[in-house]
This record gives sequence, structure tokens and C-alpha cells, in this order.
Amino acid sequence: MPKKLPARYNAIAMPLVLSVLMSCLVSAVSTVASVGASADLFALWMKAWGHLVARGVSEPAARIAAGAHDRWRAGASAASPALNR
Repeated sequence: MPKKLPARYNAIAMPLVLSVLMSCLVSAVSTVASVGASADLFALWMKAWGHLVARGVSEPAARIAAGAHDRWRAGASAASPALNR
């Protein structure tokens, strides 16, 4: 009997799988459109997909970190009038 993912993880698993497949497809189409059918197409595609995935992970992480810093800074300036200059 195959193991199934518990239903409570569906809200995370399905968007993750769809995002991976969509980014794979978009990078493939973009790579083929820009370089055509060449001998090193697969290597170029994997490189393009890696950049797409890396940016997709790093950009939201940076925004989350910046938001946390802004909230911390706003709380610190509200607590100390000297920081409001």
C-alpha cells in the first residue's frame, strides 16, 4: 500500500509542486526561445532554471527579513524618543 501525504499538507504540497513544474516549464520555453535547439541546451536550461529558483527563494526571504527589520525599527523608535531624529 503506497503511503499518502496527510490531507493537512495539501495546502503546502500542491502549490509547491505546481510552482516547481511551472518554473521548469517557463525556463524551458525561455531557454529554447533565446538559444534555439543547440547541443548544450540542457545545460543552459538547468542553469536558467537554477537562477529562477534561486531568485524565487532569495527575494521573498529578503522581503521577509526587511519587513521584520522595519517592524523592529518601528518598535524601537516608538519605545525610545531619541531614535526618532
